[in-house]
Amino acid sequence: MSVEVVFYHLLHRPLESALPQLLQKCLERDWKVVVQTGTQERCNALDTHLWTFSDDGFLPHGTSADGH
Repeated sequence: MSVEVVFYHLLHRPLESALPQLLQKCLERDWKVVVQTGTQERCNALDTHLWTFSDDGFLPHGTSADGH
């Protein structure tokens, strides 16, 4: 079993702008993704953002608080 680890360094876009697009690409490839945050508040903000960033869609996801 091989494992590939990919890191993405943000230089020109804020995380809230880049993350949904990156996660959508990962979902299309059936990749598993872990996003780590420094605080619970940041995790909560990103969690909300991923459910509401688009008027016509969302990114299915969970947090450690959800048991995922």
